[in-house]
Amino acid sequence: MPRFEYKAIDSNGKEVTSFIEAANTQEAISRIKEKGYYVLNLEEIEAEAYKITTPAEERAPFPKRRGLNKEISIPFLGIGTVKTQDLAVFTRQLATMINAGLPLVRSLNVLHEQLKAGPLKDIIKSLSDEVTSGGTLSDALSKHPKVFSPLYINMIKAGESGGVLEIVLERLAGFIEKNLEIIRRIKSALTYPALVVIFAAGVLVFMVGYLIPKFINLYESLGVGELPAITQMVLGFSKIFQDRWYVGLGFI
Repeated sequence: MPRFEYKAIDSNGKEVTSFIEAANTQEAISRIKEKGYYVLNLEEIEAEAYKITTPAEERAPFPKRRGLNKEISIPFLGIGTVKTQDLAVFTRQLATMINAGLPLVRSLNVLHEQLKAGPLKDIIKSLSDEVTSGGTLSDALSKHPKVFSPLYINMIKAGESGGVLEIVLERLAGFIEKNLEIIRRIKSALTYPALVVIFAAGVLVFMVGYLIPKFINLYESLGVGELPAITQMVLGFSKIFQDRWYVGLGFI
């Protein structure tokens, strides 16, 4: 029978780490909930990663793991702003905890405790206080319009009304993650053209500022007569660039 390692929180709010055997992930979660625990993290340990003779509360070092991985953690945030990536992680982790049976207030408190000092930590504390005092999560979110969009707030409100808050949170997290992936692809697609433009501008500056003046001196030393109009325009632009380089850069 598959063996799972889990991390949970008991009724007193204390973190518990232990092992359990179950036929599948859902059965493992159900059996852990029967103990009065709220699941934070659940991982299946492959059979070859531990010995049968190993005590129930011990396992071989460096076991191979696979399956459900729901470690509750949020990366450090930049001061003064809440990044879209951090909002996506917060939404995904909140959905995971609620889906595991953890109450909303307790879920917010756990996320708040694990965050380092930053704007999102303060916002989560505000959300927790608002919900604890009897307010709804959507009302609490609406007090932070610069972080949570109207779409985000309205979807949370619909999830609360329909009793499917964890499902709505998962869909919101997926929506934000897809937007981030689109932005990443756009940036990646624009990188090469931007490099080409920068390289071309550098070559043009080199020609106008260094190479063409050499031809001017050459023409003057050879006593060449009247040059074609386009050649005179190029040489004139080169002189402007040398005398007033900032004007030349404006043309480029």
